[in-house]
Amino acid sequence: MLYPSNDIGMPLLVFLWKWKVATTTALALRFFPNMKITSAYRRLMELSKGGYIQAICSHTGCGFVWTLTDKGFGAIRDRLPELCQVGYKSEAIGHDLLAMAAMLGDWIRETPTGATLYSEQQLRKIDWQRHPVWVPQSDAHRADGYWRLPKLGDAHSVALEVERSQKKISCYQITADFYEEYSFVVNVIWIVPFQGPSPMIEKHINQHMGQERSKHLFLPMQEFVQAGWQAKFRGGKFAGQSLSDYLGTYAAPAQHPGAGRYILETRKKPAESSPTEITKDHAFFN
Repeated sequence: MLYPSNDIGMPLLVFLWKWKVATTTALALRFFPNMKITSAYRRLMELSKGGYIQAICSHTGCGFVWTLTDKGFGAIRDRLPELCQVGYKSEAIGHDLLAMAAMLGDWIRETPTGATLYSEQQLRKIDWQRHPVWVPQSDAHRADGYWRLPKLGDAHSVALEVERSQKKISCYQITADFYEEYSFVVNVIWIVPFQGPSPMIEKHINQHMGQERSKHLFLPMQEFVQAGWQAKFRGGKFAGQSLSDYLGTYAAPAQHPGAGRYILETRKKPAESSPTEITKDHAFFN
């Protein structure tokens, strides 16, 4: 029995709290990199039988993600920072799955020295006055995560915004104003649906950004689902570069390039990791 108190169990539970959801393949790459994926699955099932984690099925029945249970959250409660909101559950599994894959990507096995990732869960559950200096200390807007990259400097960061559908135009005005105020957020990476050569969200952002519009970078969601960090920016000063290229510019290159392509592989018990099994439709999770 793999108890959560061992060297893998507790970190795995904390990982699931931080990112809310993860696929079998993502957890296997992170915590059992030297095992066959079927062996890693058996370890996850031991934690599941112990009541610490659970597999949630998509409404189509063709995909699964792992999440904490009440028992699993209770097991790590004392290991978490002081929380302003107690909880762990995902309110939008499809969105959180994409955000997790975008933030971790080719760093799923290990994060480069000096780089730090701050998740939407941390932004939500930790009081904004306790956020690190490279994260906006404000509750006016909540990103889907922040990267602190060593070559940007200690007090600078890059934000992530994942938008599966368009919000009211007024929401983008608030978002644009927010990032214009916090100049230490050097870029905002948007993963959004493209309709034609550019997304409507980009047009709404540009209406309100003025001189700061160049900090917003846009990746097609359709391409990201298929290619992960190899998806390329459309337009702007990084046009034609991949997300992997961009993050590698400000941090050490990933030790396992291409690993992030497998994170969205949503079979519960894959016989092997295969990018051909990656979901074509992230929306099967509400």
